[in-house]
Amino acid sequence: MSVLLTLGVLLLALPVVVATRAVLRARRAARTLTVATTGRVLRVRAGVAEVSAWRQARRSGNDRQHTA
Repeated sequence: MSVLLTLGVLLLALPVVVATRAVLRARRAARTLTVATTGRVLRVRAGVAEVSAWRQARRSGNDRQHTA
């Protein structure tokens, strides 16, 4: 009887371990994706701000570069 109980516990523990590892792997991947996406968003926003500042400078006449 104790052998069956031990075997049953082991067989139930295996899917729990596999599922836990899958969840942890997914959480790590989600964190990595979040960091990568946040970095890209910050770079895009910085680029948009730079273009906006350049356009504002062109409109106000403070642009010192002259195109031929």
